[in-house]
Amino acid sequence: MIKHSMRASLLATLVLASTAAVALAAHPIRGGVYTGTSARGGRVAIFISVSANGRTLTVNADSPPRYCKRVVALTQQATGAVRISGNGSFSGRIAYRFFHRTLFTVFFRGRFVKKNLVQGTLRSQFPSRACSGTTSFRAKPDRAL
Repeated sequence: MIKHSMRASLLATLVLASTAAVALAAHPIRGGVYTGTSARGGRVAIFISVSANGRTLTVNADSPPRYCKRVVALTQQATGAVRISGNGSFSGRIAYRFFHRTLFTVFFRGRFVKKNLVQGTLRSQFPSRACSGTTSFRAKPDRAL
């Protein structure tokens, strides 16, 4: 009998904890633009644009985070809209291209932890492993909006 009540208590605790986690999920500002910087890798500027319906976003970075002193060639970013999950998380990639050839890629993963704060990681992948690396980022709503 005691084991049954302990299982019931544990199950109730797990249900409450999972409900609280979902309740804490933050949702982005619809049509909002969030700006921020990476913690390392050359302090890369991050721009996150949320769609008008708040279901998708696009991420742009002024350059890929890099961990070597090589000069990065002038490139064009290729990224598309990614879905924002129910818990406020998202992930995707940015390809940096030069004459239709991808030179390097940045993989991003983030989450809206508050309506006014996005936290995540950027992982750059260069042909040279010495230049590749991972860094965190934080972004807040652009005050100009």
